[in-house]
Amino acid sequence: LIHLCCIFYSGAACNWDSCFVAANAAVNLLCMLSLVWTRLGGLAGSPRDSLRTVGCIFLYTSALPYFRQDYWNYLGIICSYVVGGVFWKANARLDGWGHGMFHLTLVPASHFLLRSAST
Repeated sequence: LIHLCCIFYSGAACNWDSCFVAANAAVNLLCMLSLVWTRLGGLAGSPRDSLRTVGCIFLYTSALPYFRQDYWNYLGIICSYVVGGVFWKANARLDGWGHGMFHLTLVPASHFLLRSAST
């Protein structure tokens, strides 16, 4: 689901620039196929899958400063993901609550993305 979100968020962030959306979709679809292939092989997700997801997030968010020159909302999104990453990394020490906290920290990221896309 996150890779589909990255594709559509990138469209909103870049004013549906066809080249950027196509490149973003290609990268995200390759990541999705890799994950599906891994799971069909009976293997669990790996840290490499998580790093691919982080890369896809940085790819779609890069549209804000590049296409919109919107550095303020870009900073807000990146800060939200950094705080979320701290919780995600501490998931084991938080007895499994880190993942949920990670998602709560993304509420501001959604606000910054929508605010940028609406201008």
